[in-house]
Amino acid sequence: MPSRFEGLMPRYHVALEAGSEFPVTLADARRSLELVTALFHSAETGAAVSLPLDATHPRYGGWRPR
Repeated sequence: MPSRFEGLMPRYHVALEAGSEFPVTLADARRSLELVTALFHSAETGAAVSLPLDATHPRYGGWRPR
């Protein structure tokens, strides 16, 4: 199968048909969003950011400018 996005949907189809694990999980997506959020916040503020983010982080609820 092709790699990257082009191959993602066929892999989901195979997983659904076989009842196997998805190629990308919600946990994977959450970790990716937390990393991007931390990178943006750190670039904006110059502060170090610890992962995983928790609900008290200033950007936990979104990236809208303040």
